[in-house]
Amino acid sequence: MEKKLQLIENLNKYNEAFSEKENIITIKTVEPLIFNVNFSNNKIEISAEIKGYNVLTGIFGLNFEKVLGYILTIFILFMIIFLFPLLTQVGDVGNAQVIIALIPIITYVGWTCFYYLNYRFKYENYKTRIIGWTK
Repeated sequence: MEKKLQLIENLNKYNEAFSEKENIITIKTVEPLIFNVNFSNNKIEISAEIKGYNVLTGIFGLNFEKVLGYILTIFILFMIIFLFPLLTQVGDVGNAQVIIALIPIITYVGWTCFYYLNYRFKYENYKTRIIGWTK
């Protein structure tokens, strides 16, 4: 309970938005991350989820650890949608057609890598901050 009180004290000190339910403290950050800190069984378990309506997951809210799997699934769908017409085309496929098909895929990969790494760094930094607050 002492660690829980330390965390609450620090959250109040830095004016962080949080709610408390029994042994779980839910911290809502400005970024689309929500942290759940569970103090049951004399252990501290920190998990995070990403809110819906964001750049990475669209309208879906997901557990942050599952976001990478979701991104890979969407990437495979993008590959199928944009490259399948080239495979089924009869005759020669021109360079322009290949480039036009690859532009959305490359854009998606760059965009998602940037935002995933951005959210990942914020996740790791905030998790480290929570661990420091509960020592």
